Amino acid sequence: MNAFEFADEELSVKMNKKKCGSQVVEFAIMLPLLILIIFWVINWGILLLNKAVLTNAAREGARWASINSTAYACTNSFSATPSDPCQSAFSYASKSLITFSNSVPTACYGTLNSDGTACGSNQSNFTQGQPQTVGIYFTFTGLSVAFSNYGSSLTGISNQAGNLSATSVMIHE
Repeated sequence: MNAFEFADEELSVKMNKKKCGSQVVEFAIMLPLLILIIFWVINWGILLLNKAVLTNAAREGARWASINSTAYACTNSFSATPSDPCQSAFSYASKSLITFSNSVPTACYGTLNSDGTACGSNQSNFTQGQPQTVGIYFTFTGLSVAFSNYGSSLTGISNQAGNLSATSVMIHE
């Protein structure tokens, strides 16, 4: 081995050490961004799942109202055998929603207000062929403060930041 080959080999080892050091620095710079993107995707998935759960819960409540013909008070409590459309919707939603707070869904018999957070009118017409409307709303809280309300307000999934709602209408049988 001559002097030139030895010098080239020594230079090559030094260059590899510098490359390895720069890769560690690049990884350290990119890691927080990668973690942020991963949590953002997880948060969006939970948000979309909760929206689907609320939609199905409203359908369950409307289905209950469409096949029963008795007057009832609207209760928001869990029951394996619901006695009103609100209880049917609440029971479905409360066992399936993913939440990171103490927020619980609220169901109502009638149409939701324009802000999506309360019932505007209650119905009492249980005759055949009449529409039966059930609404449900829920305040979504994300994984952390950074993810709480941004997803739903940016895409139109909810009508206010953090508030998810769904309404379903079925014709009384």
